[in-house]
Amino acid sequence: MRMWLGVQPKELCDRHLVAEHGEIHKMAGHLAAGRSPEHWTSNGWIVLSQMQTRHDLLAAEMVHRGFNHDGTKLLKTHTYTGPNGCNDPDRDRKELAERPYKCKGRIKSLCLQV
Repeated sequence: MRMWLGVQPKELCDRHLVAEHGEIHKMAGHLAAGRSPEHWTSNGWIVLSQMQTRHDLLAAEMVHRGFNHDGTKLLKTHTYTGPNGCNDPDRDRKELAERPYKCKGRIKSLCLQV
């Protein structure tokens, strides 16, 4: 599971946009089931306090691109009180721009520095 907090949703290719959205829902289910997210938070892949905000940004971009998104489906709340996670936005942007997917072209075409 991964949140690309250093990358704006409009910069993501369709594949990464939909995947990140799905992974946030999976993490919400993971938390609701009482499982620890520590593996993902300790690696900086998930920042729990940003999940709802990031979800909403991804969902808005999905709707903008014409994808279906059930706006009534909310993320489940959780009671996890461990580490929140810390993200490195520069690492995210650089890593995603180097991957052989369309994100690389989207980032460059939007005149954003990597």
